[in-house]
Amino acid sequence: MLNLYLKLYIYIMLKFRKYNLKNNNIPQNNKRPNCVNKIKEISLIEFKNQVFNRRDAFLDSLREGNAYIIKEAINKSKLISLRERIHKFGMTTKESWHDTKEGIPDFHQIDDELKFFKQRKKAHTYHFFSWNKKDIEIYDLCTELLNLYAIINGNRENKFPFEITNPNVVNRLQVHHYPLGGGYMSQHKDPDTYTKTIAVIYMSKYGIDYENGGLYFHDKNNKPHSIDCLVDIGDMVCAYPTITHGCKEIDLNKDFNWKSPNGRWLILFNTLPRN
Repeated sequence: MLNLYLKLYIYIMLKFRKYNLKNNNIPQNNKRPNCVNKIKEISLIEFKNQVFNRRDAFLDSLREGNAYIIKEAINKSKLISLRERIHKFGMTTKESWHDTKEGIPDFHQIDDELKFFKQRKKAHTYHFFSWNKKDIEIYDLCTELLNLYAIINGNRENKFPFEITNPNVVNRLQVHHYPLGGGYMSQHKDPDTYTKTIAVIYMSKYGIDYENGGLYFHDKNNKPHSIDCLVDIGDMVCAYPTITHGCKEIDLNKDFNWKSPNGRWLILFNTLPRN
């Protein structure tokens, strides 16, 4: 019996050794695109098939600069309801900030071009962690997609039953609300140390909730390629993090109001080092 436990212990240790902050579970590739190539629209079923059965080929496609719009990834009405609950959370609780570590509470903050962040933005940002209470229920909606996201990033095995999450990282769900009247995020590139794709779920609709601005990727001619006009509530956008991107100002001609629920809403998946 002791010998059996020893073998099991060695097996688990070997499994965990595969995971580190360099993502050894990912085939090494130095290609990091700066611009978007093609925008591909696929169904949720096809996305699952790509991730589960052709993950490395999907990664190669991302590294070629291809971006994906996964249609109807989450139920539209549930996201609209979630948006309302999150706005209420922002209006009824105090702003705060917490460095990422185990056990911190969910929190929110108005980022009015705060200087200590790398990217300048005008947005109300919300931060949610899986260990907290389920009042907002954002993780209930996003669990399946978070698992797919973790597989893409090399932080989870896709072989049943040995699904061991990378112990060195933690997932965070962020919600960004860009108000009408000029909510934006500056142009930037994201590092690919912990993630191999950005993952953005839309909670609002271009042409209905706002009329101008939103996500753009730079193309090979260094010109911004607008994405929001192609996307509906419930769709998810994936692209390699090093592609130059940003959020153009939302409806600059409108009055700006931090308390209004109107504007552009989205969920962002983050993977961060565990402190």
